[in-house]
Amino acid sequence: MVLPVTATYAGATGIVLVFLAMNTALFRLSTGRHYGTGKDDTTGKTLLYRSRAHGNLQEVFAIFFGLFALIEANGILTTEQLQILGTVFLVIRLGHAFQLTEPSRPVILRFVGFLGTTFLLAAMSAMLLYHGVQAGGGLLQKA
Repeated sequence: MVLPVTATYAGATGIVLVFLAMNTALFRLSTGRHYGTGKDDTTGKTLLYRSRAHGNLQEVFAIFFGLFALIEANGILTTEQLQILGTVFLVIRLGHAFQLTEPSRPVILRFVGFLGTTFLLAAMSAMLLYHGVQAGGGLLQKA
C-alpha cells in the first residue's frame, strides 16, 4: 500500500530531524564536548538546548507518523485534510525547534509547538479509536 501523504510529510520532517542532529553534532565537535553537556556554562546550555530540540522532535516523530499512516491507510481524512494536518505538524515543530535552539527567541513558539503537538496526537488517537470501534475493531464491542 502506498501512503503518499505520509511519505511526503515524514520525509520532510525527517530532513528537519537530520538537520537538528547535525546542528548538535557539529556544535559538539566545535566545542570538544562529546558526551553530555559539560559544565553549566553558556556552551553547556547551548548544547543542552540544541540536543533537546533534536530529542523533542525525535520523541514524537514515530508516534505521530504511525498515527498519520493509519489515518491515511483507513481513509479517515481526505488527502487535503491530511496535507493540512501534516503542514500544521511540520510548522509547529519547526517553531518549537527554532525557539529551543536559541532560547532568546519567543517562548510562545515552544509553547505552541508543545500544545499543538499534544492536541494533534490526542485528536488523531481519538479519530482512530472512533473509526476502529465503528468498524467493529473490538475494545467496546459487545460479545
